Amino acid sequence: MKDALKREIGLRDLVLFNVSAVLGLRWLATAAHTGPHALTLWVLALLMFFVPQSLTVVALARRFPDEGGIYDWTKRAFGPFHGFVCGWSYWISNLAYFPTVLISGVVLGAYVGGARGIELSKSPVFTSGLALVLMVIATIMCVAGTEKGKWLANVGGMAIWAPGGILCFCGLLSWWKFGSATAITLHSLVPKFEMGTVNFWSQQAFAFAGLELAPIMAGEIRDPAKNVPRAALISGLSIALIYIAGTAAVMAIIPSAQVDVIAGPVQAIDDVARRYGWSSFGGVIGLLMAVGALGGAAAWLAGSARLPFVAGLDHFLPASFAKVHPRWRTPYVSIFAL
Repeated sequence: MKDALKREIGLRDLVLFNVSAVLGLRWLATAAHTGPHALTLWVLALLMFFVPQSLTVVALARRFPDEGGIYDWTKRAFGPFHGFVCGWSYWISNLAYFPTVLISGVVLGAYVGGARGIELSKSPVFTSGLALVLMVIATIMCVAGTEKGKWLANVGGMAIWAPGGILCFCGLLSWWKFGSATAITLHSLVPKFEMGTVNFWSQQAFAFAGLELAPIMAGEIRDPAKNVPRAALISGLSIALIYIAGTAAVMAIIPSAQVDVIAGPVQAIDDVARRYGWSSFGGVIGLLMAVGALGGAAAWLAGSARLPFVAGLDHFLPASFAKVHPRWRTPYVSIFAL
């Protein structure tokens, strides 16, 4: 069955897949609201979590470039049942992640509708209903073939990169013209080592999670032993840069205590636009971030769905989970199971 899968994912697709899966601009708002010491915590999360994780993923992907990724790696090291438990745990944990990503995307996308849209975003019925519609769209695209489904993650990656880059530019422009709205000193960069700080730092480390997702689809990647490491390097550098520079940009534009913990990046870009008399970018940036959230959900859906597929091949789940669609060559039962 693994041989029935089509290798449709290239280097560019992998880079954008990683960006969609890992980079979340919503983290910039929370970090900026926390204050300047969040910049130091980003660096610590980068060095103590992201770099070791990246090196581990790259080494294992080169050595074992097979469908299943972490499932297959654990299986080889500890046996089939441990591989299944690892894959099952990873799959189940992601079920609660989809609503978070999609609902945050809906809230940010509501800026397209102006004041009326923002008001609608406060309705649980509206946000939950639209998030469900987006989930259905992502599922259909993932079932309709990797060649088609990968474009959701591709577009999502570009949609996240664009506002991230614009935000960094706006932060630099605001700092150069008006100075920093948040006082950033050596003293303010030193974290207070207390439970609140430790808890927030764990969230920043979690914001770097996701590079292990793409190797789960190794059976659908062209030359995975070569392309997975290259994509990890390219995407990893850009993700780290946007997290750190983007947080600094938000604080340069808006005092940290006034940063909206959900829509901070949109708020910051809109603030610079108003200062220079430009048209409001809030709607456009919100729409891009919403598209990015959809791409992120599609990436996590596509990657996670391969775990029950491999478990079906190993007979830990019913054989139907190992079925590949006769036309689109995707594990459609596993995808629908999510």
